[in-house]
Amino acid sequence: MSPIPHIQINRTPLIMEYKTTPGKIEMEQPHAQITYNHKPVHVDLQVVSEGKLTINQDRAWDATSLGGVTYHTNHIYSQSKQVVMQALARIVADGNRMAQVTRGTVIHELHESEPLKEIPYIYTADASIDNVNIEYQRKEIEFTVDPAQLSFDVQVNPPRFQIVYPKFDAYVKQHNNVEIVPPAIDVKW
Repeated sequence: MSPIPHIQINRTPLIMEYKTTPGKIEMEQPHAQITYNHKPVHVDLQVVSEGKLTINQDRAWDATSLGGVTYHTNHIYSQSKQVVMQALARIVADGNRMAQVTRGTVIHELHESEPLKEIPYIYTADASIDNVNIEYQRKEIEFTVDPAQLSFDVQVNPPRFQIVYPKFDAYVKQHNNVEIVPPAIDVKW
């Protein structure tokens, strides 16, 4: 018997290869650039009027009798009316005492007390801590102030991106193939 002819089917599979490279993103942002301008405070002072110190010690000199001849003469002259009025009052009082004849020795008493009478002129002023007047007029100052100024200029640098895209490579390493081999036919029959 003759063998049954066989059909041969040879098949080769499809072989594919894949290759991937991952992607990445690189980001860089340079520092911002800051520039600033500074204007310092400016103060302008102007003296409008100078200070003035006034010391009046006339009454202190008067209290120590060192006021000078002119001062003493004027002082005596200014008291003259009062001294004359006091002298007249004393003369009237003495006259009234002499008019009292019943008292006895009034004239003798008046004569004895006359040299002891006090001179009514006052040559010096009273001693006091207030004899020196001190007055100070302060100086006047005008000033203008220009305040400090600070200004910033900020230059922001934009971020820089560098993108490496992912890669996907697919390729066929071996194609699929179907090979059908028919049996050998003997045509000699």
